[in-house]
Amino acid sequence: MRTISRDQLDQLDQLNINTSKGATACKARHLNRFVKLFGTETEVTEETIMKCYGVFPWDWCAENLLEEKHRLEFKKINYIYTQEYHALINTYVVTIDKFLLRDMYYIKQGLLFYQLYNNIYNYNKTETIEKSFYDIYDPNTSMALCSIVSVAYSTDWLKVATDILEEPHKSEYISRYENLKDNRKNDATPALLFYELYSKQTKKS
Repeated sequence: MRTISRDQLDQLDQLNINTSKGATACKARHLNRFVKLFGTETEVTEETIMKCYGVFPWDWCAENLLEEKHRLEFKKINYIYTQEYHALINTYVVTIDKFLLRDMYYIKQGLLFYQLYNNIYNYNKTETIEKSFYDIYDPNTSMALCSIVSVAYSTDWLKVATDILEEPHKSEYISRYENLKDNRKNDATPALLFYELYSKQTKKS
């Protein structure tokens, strides 16, 4: 895997036409953070990304270090990630740990940079068959929020809740689902509502 060094990042003024005072100060903060996390150099691996997602700005590295083709791809895919994130945050009004949604966003962003930077991103990948909740469900393991979100739009969540949730969570889901506005029933809200109640159920057991 390729590496990133402090010296490499320190040369970004020569690589990036944005040399304003604000951009220079921003770079200085990122350099200090890099040294605290990695020292003078680090290999860009999945483990590196998972170690510091949300702490070190991989989108900044993507803007400055990726080749033009990879940089444009990063911008395109990261735009989709950003829209998904804001859609989830803005449409879900029931209590949930929104920091989990943020972490999921940063992880996806970082892993995208990792693939593009190491030239292992598959530009010719075909669309996978759309999965539903039942394709990923394992009653013996807890469900991660990112797993729930990944099938949010391809699952009949009312059916899932009826099948999986136990009382009183099942009745609470049905009641709250029926009180949702029609447009909320078609976004990620039913999936996140299921995640909230399923988490309560599994925690209790």
